[in-house]
Amino acid sequence: MNTETMLMMYLADCEQRARLDWKTVKAYRCDLRQFCLFLNGRPLCRSLLEDYLTHLHAHYAPRSVRRKLASLHAFFSYLVFHERIEENPLDKIRTHFQKPLPLPRTISPARLQHFFRYLYRQADLADTPLRQMSALCNVALFELLFSTGVRISELCQLRIGDVDLLAHTLRIRGKGKKERLLSIGSPCARRALKAYHRVAHGHAQTQDFFFRNRNGRAISDQSVRLLLQNYSRTCDDHPHITPHMFRHTFASMLLEDDVDIRCIQHILGHSSITTTQIYTHVSDAKQKEILQTKNPRDRLTRSCRIAEIIDC
Repeated sequence: MNTETMLMMYLADCEQRARLDWKTVKAYRCDLRQFCLFLNGRPLCRSLLEDYLTHLHAHYAPRSVRRKLASLHAFFSYLVFHERIEENPLDKIRTHFQKPLPLPRTISPARLQHFFRYLYRQADLADTPLRQMSALCNVALFELLFSTGVRISELCQLRIGDVDLLAHTLRIRGKGKKERLLSIGSPCARRALKAYHRVAHGHAQTQDFFFRNRNGRAISDQSVRLLLQNYSRTCDDHPHITPHMFRHTFASMLLEDDVDIRCIQHILGHSSITTTQIYTHVSDAKQKEILQTKNPRDRLTRSCRIAEIIDC
């Protein structure tokens, strides 16, 4: 049985037996096919694996390399279990390397203010019912994205029945099909949701998607990214914003306001507190910036004698 056939069997097993999320399976498929292309029909051996690792390190960031190796390791373990190979060849290769800590990218309050003004201005200028519905959809979507910290994929998959406009709550289906209930605490987000619901869901069913495109289908992650790219090109001199930056900004600002990290973990839907702790590093960086640029001591003049000693 060739490698391609075994790969298809493994991916089918991931979907049907392990019930992995479709995005996880998609990542496995991409990573493993990349490995198959690298092999190009050559028999697998240790030197070839080491060449592949060198290739990955030369072309990808450490985080991507770790993911691709994890995909490959899982595939080899599957082959060992089904007795297609005798042992996992990665077990004999040292793959440990220093992983740099990637700090989450956030959006400044001034830039956020400018972005929301842009969205509301587009809603005010909408001159047809279709354009108004599209503009109100964008306002409601980004108001929720920033005021609740949900993932963009979670937001795009919201059903009408998941949004309770009376109790001001959202039922979110997160990773691993785990559900959590979030309060819509922002008055701006509440008003935006009601305005969009009024023009978009007159006779809709509770199982219909809440955020829909012009064809009535669920709005896609990619369409949200394209909207942000368009905004960055036309209204902003800074690098483009990504949907996940709203989530990072939300969590970082909560931490700066002394919200308990366990509460932030629950709101974000993190299964492990370790994932949430990345935002403590952002808070530390912010603290360093404040103490260096806005330190109250620097507002006072130094004692002349001490200044002379220091200057010497």
